[in-house]
Amino acid sequence: MKETQISGILIDTSVWVRYLRPQGYEKLKAEVEKVLAAGVAFTCWVVKAELLVGAKDEKAFEQLLSGLHQG
Repeated sequence: MKETQISGILIDTSVWVRYLRPQGYEKLKAEVEKVLAAGVAFTCWVVKAELLVGAKDEKAFEQLLSGLHQG
């Protein structure tokens, strides 16, 4: 059997939402931090769109958009 090498992890909208919340989900946040630090976290346009649609106001939208363009 051929060994599969993981080259990245696609982080879904539900994980990003919990990661971005200021309170709670500490274990999840720690795991996302590990993936981000390792440089293997990925997302896609659908996830970005879902996150942006959920922004509570224009300021939050701009901050989120700026954060999505980093990296």
